[in-house]
Amino acid sequence: MASVSPEEARDILSGIPVTDSHIHLDPKASCIEAVERFSKFGGERLLLSHKPYHDIPVRSLDGYREAFQRTVDTCKLINDKTDVQCRCIVGPYPVELIRMIENGIPLRKARENMLGAVEIAAKYVEDGDACGIGEVGRPHFPCDAEVADACMEVLTFIMHTAQRLDCCVVIHMESPGGPDDIGHMQQMAYMADEAMLDRKNIVKHFSPGYMSLPKMSLGTIPSVIARSKAILQALEGGDFMMETDFMDEPTRPDMVLPPDTVPKTTAKLMKQGKMDEERAHRVHGDLPAKVYGFE
Repeated sequence: MASVSPEEARDILSGIPVTDSHIHLDPKASCIEAVERFSKFGGERLLLSHKPYHDIPVRSLDGYREAFQRTVDTCKLINDKTDVQCRCIVGPYPVELIRMIENGIPLRKARENMLGAVEIAAKYVEDGDACGIGEVGRPHFPCDAEVADACMEVLTFIMHTAQRLDCCVVIHMESPGGPDDIGHMQQMAYMADEAMLDRKNIVKHFSPGYMSLPKMSLGTIPSVIARSKAILQALEGGDFMMETDFMDEPTRPDMVLPPDTVPKTTAKLMKQGKMDEERAHRVHGDLPAKVYGFE
């Protein structure tokens, strides 16, 4: 797919509030520089997802408080220092349960820490410093059954908490095996129903393009990785958002996708006539506003 210049991208995207619906940023890494790369090509809004920080070991609730506060402070920094609108989510990353066990914490105590972290995250949502809980769920790789069960217990508590707060839950889990493998999101949708949480408050992070098919999403919202092939596939279905899952780790530059990918991909597809302005507004404007509360 032919490239677009920053000027051309901004011209094509004029009036469209281009949103990266899942990005990680660290004030001790590129952070503002990455945001400026996003903005340079016409990006306007970011959903900052909490991530584990290498220099903040999470082995107790104090660790979670410190880590969540860094994410919230990073969101405020972006809003203060750039023209990009940023909102954030915080929550206990599921792989942290395994890390706690590896560091000698019994499974029962590790589970208690995760549940306590959800309550801390809920307070950030209640105070208006975060717009949802995430990314949460279960490890995306095989793990012991008791670990997987503990993660699902935590996720059940999260969905009930989100229902009380009327906020979104951003899910981290393994991806489906293909466009006919509906079991993954069927389980998430049923869990939301049991918690009386609106399915549209469930966001499947790092979704393949076919997750936008109604038979796959089941009323939840896929956040599709912003590779052109995946977005073209997503355009054949229903609602979706776009993300880079940029990690902001100096040892892995531009992983998973560079921070300017969402505006670049959107501009290229619009230039080629493969995404019209109405659909672009739905992907970048309407849905992120409803799910994350962007203005």
